[in-house]
Amino acid sequence: VSQYAFDDSAKVLAYTVTSRDSTKDGVYLRDLSSGATRTVMTGPGNYHAFTFDRAQSQFLFTSDKDEFGRPNANVTVYHGAVKSAVAQPLLTAAALPPYHRFPDNFQGSFTRAGNAVVLNFAPPREELVPNDSLVGKAKFDLWHYKDAQIQPTQLLQVNQAINRTFQGVVNLATKKFTRLTSDSFPSVVLSDDARVGLQTTGVNYDLERTWGDGGNDVW
Repeated sequence: VSQYAFDDSAKVLAYTVTSRDSTKDGVYLRDLSSGATRTVMTGPGNYHAFTFDRAQSQFLFTSDKDEFGRPNANVTVYHGAVKSAVAQPLLTAAALPPYHRFPDNFQGSFTRAGNAVVLNFAPPREELVPNDSLVGKAKFDLWHYKDAQIQPTQLLQVNQAINRTFQGVVNLATKKFTRLTSDSFPSVVLSDDARVGLQTTGVNYDLERTWGDGGNDVW
């Protein structure tokens, strides 16, 4: 068992399996009152990020079973109902903005009303330079006077920049995906039904903030 979760009523235990026998990999639901176990999905692959909604009637998880074994295999987000224990694809990487992907630290959650799913996605992969390629070679830092952050700050935050993610929302009724955040709008707060959102951004004032000024815009 690689991951497990109880619903809030503790009547259902959901768990994912990673086995040396890859045919046993999958997602399962166990009814704790009867002891019966239902199979949601099986097959070679990785199954992660399982979560219930607030009413414990729906669930969400990711799997790379369609591309399992390939380098940088894409995952698909699956959605299902506890009553039927059947999961269907909700969102694939192809539905994201071009070249974007689901990150290794994928996080998905239902809105309080249970009518939408909020999730994170990542920008295109950085082409990292192998460490040994710089042995015996000169190393330099490139900085521009209009950069919003001074060079030492940029170096301290390089991992944060590489691992940054954005947010999006999927309407469960229409299956429509909507991007919520970007480099210019890094955060958002949604209403309980995700019909209204509030964004604040200070990106336009990052340069002024280096000498003590700055500000935020509200959208």
